[in-house]
Amino acid sequence: MALGAFLLAATAAVVVAATGAARPADASAAQAEIRALVIMRDRALVDADMAALKKIHASDYQLITPDGSVLSRAGFLHSVASGDLNYLTFRPVSHIQVLLLGNDAAAVRYESKIDIVVAGIGRLTNENWHTDLYERRSGHWQVVWSQTTPIGGLPTPTAPPS
Repeated sequence: MALGAFLLAATAAVVVAATGAARPADASAAQAEIRALVIMRDRALVDADMAALKKIHASDYQLITPDGSVLSRAGFLHSVASGDLNYLTFRPVSHIQVLLLGNDAAAVRYESKIDIVVAGIGRLTNENWHTDLYERRSGHWQVVWSQTTPIGGLPTPTAPPS
């Protein structure tokens, strides 16, 4: 019986090693790293920190906006840099949930409060759900896809701050 348990444990260790499945300590560290990156990204959007945003967003990044529009990385980052999207507030208001999908991908879900001025539309303040896909590329986590869903529908724009 002891030999059977030993063989089962040894087989499991070989399978984990062969598949590259993350150990619990590694998984916890990866989840913490991604949570920190989410907070850094939200802060970089408020600060319009383009150097940080370029590192965080993968070259093939796509955003599905609250109104259903699709923005490429270039389009999204240009809108932030130009001030067409001026994030006044972007902060999590719920726990940032991270579901690891192997060693190099993770799904992220959280609720945020956003206060933003959108050129030609006005100021929008509301809470949103975010679903993001992160991938580890060249040793660094980057966001690849994002979808933002407004809670309670799109808010009515108000005049931008003067």
